[in-house]
Amino acid sequence: MMLAPNKKVVIVLGAYGGTGSKVCKYNYVRGAKIVMVGRDKQKLQELKELYPGNATLTIVGDANNRDDVRKVFELTLAYFGEPDEIWVTVGKDGGWELDLPTDSEERHQELWDKLYPSLLKPLEVVCPIALEFLKKQGHGILVHLSSHVAFKGEDELRGNYTYRKLKQAAEEVVLKMRKELKGTKATAINLRPAIIDTPGNAS
Repeated sequence: MMLAPNKKVVIVLGAYGGTGSKVCKYNYVRGAKIVMVGRDKQKLQELKELYPGNATLTIVGDANNRDDVRKVFELTLAYFGEPDEIWVTVGKDGGWELDLPTDSEERHQELWDKLYPSLLKPLEVVCPIALEFLKKQGHGILVHLSSHVAFKGEDELRGNYTYRKLKQAAEEVVLKMRKELKGTKATAINLRPAIIDTPGNAS
């Protein structure tokens, strides 16, 4: 079944990551205008080359930097108009590390400090700015690509103690934004895919 063309303006933060690139491709083939954001200029250029034409805009920026995020919204307005969707797909930096409730508080704090910049801080930075723009335009949606780890217990997904706490905190930031958008045609959601088809999850 053919899907209807997507004429939306879509911002993707973390665009060249495994999940972000899937979001970009999904929207591109449906005719959306896509603003692809990431910290690495070379990776953004490689991503842009996959999508010829004038429907994409790349912006070098860090989701942890308020000035960068504000610039993303301002350039999106200037090039394509008001964004319909903002995807926060910034992922975990570094490899997997086992983290159990029985580990020391020092170990938990060490891992929190390591993962905070990629799992929680981007939401703390992006959501207030996105809230400001969405309130002003009166429509649109922020989608935080979260994780089913956020609501599964240690008995179901063992070894995610600190990661789970960070994901739960990130979801709370999005839910707070959702409440503040109540009464408008804009909203914010946490999307929790169990398995994502990316190279990192291929096995």
